[in-house]
Amino acid sequence: MITPRPGLNGDKPNDLLNQLTDARIALLDAVEVMKKALPHARNYIWEPEMYAEDRARAERRIAAAQDLAEEYYQDAINLLED
Repeated sequence: MITPRPGLNGDKPNDLLNQLTDARIALLDAVEVMKKALPHARNYIWEPEMYAEDRARAERRIAAAQDLAEEYYQDAINLLED
């Protein structure tokens, strides 16, 4: 991945940092909402075998969003170090 870098004709460093931070915060907020939407066994009374599969898929989605949030965090750190 190519990480944006400030330049004379581009965004100011602070603007880039704010963009990266906003993206990270949005993803972390989404993670909290996704956790509230996790499948619960009480909703699988008629198909209990589907619960484990659906729960695992939801947990993978949460993990992916957390990973993306971490990538934005690392990009922000890298921007600050430049």
